[in-house]
Amino acid sequence: MYESMYPTKHGTVSKPSFAHPDAPVHILTGNGGPPDIDRFLGKDAPFSHTRSEKFGYGRVVVPNATHFIYEQVLNGYDGDEAGDVLETIVVEQHSHGAFERPTPLKSDDDDGAAAIDIGNSTQLFVDDFLIATKSEHLTRSLHRPDCSRVAVTTDAPWEHNFTMGLIGTNIILRDDGTLQLWYSLRNSTLGCRPANVPASQNDMPPCSAHDPPQPNYESTAGKIYIGYAESSDGGRSWEKPMINKYRVRGTYSGEY
Repeated sequence: MYESMYPTKHGTVSKPSFAHPDAPVHILTGNGGPPDIDRFLGKDAPFSHTRSEKFGYGRVVVPNATHFIYEQVLNGYDGDEAGDVLETIVVEQHSHGAFERPTPLKSDDDDGAAAIDIGNSTQLFVDDFLIATKSEHLTRSLHRPDCSRVAVTTDAPWEHNFTMGLIGTNIILRDDGTLQLWYSLRNSTLGCRPANVPASQNDMPPCSAHDPPQPNYESTAGKIYIGYAESSDGGRSWEKPMINKYRVRGTYSGEY
């Protein structure tokens, strides 16, 4: 699925061009399911520049501070030539910054400084635009994930020869602070590289010795299960309670 959109502001196309846009330019790429199932509904929207249901991926080139180049590249499914470029979008912008700034409001402070009405909306503070003053000892830093260990893996008896997938993965925070995780389990041989194929020709991870590669995703993928796990310490550790709803290889499991 792919769609490139003209600069759009408040639901209206501001200009049918990518040169010096005065509103955000949106590009959508990706698929939420198997081939030939995802479809656009209805006719093209007024803001739509190009729509395509072909499988592909995005490639971005930023040659300088004024030009942004996006290419939608086909991955060779359904008769397409792998590597062919479906569309190239060149966004040229010489004026950087927000398209619209909030309107300052008169403040009740004695100095009469202008204030910005942010209502009850959450602010990320990615810059100093909403900060009047700050101490020289106050610095801004981005939180970094802890990659020292794996939080969740396929370690349950019923998850042998399965691998976790990103599609279908959701996390919900309950009122009592418990994190609930639903994740997909797929055949572990999907997307691996056969032993006789060099890494220079295929950058997929190598297949294990006891799991032969599956060349046809659509016909040999097998069942996809949804697993469930809970965490009571903010995601540092996870437990997989027995749900006893379905049998996997003859064993009741924590899978829905």
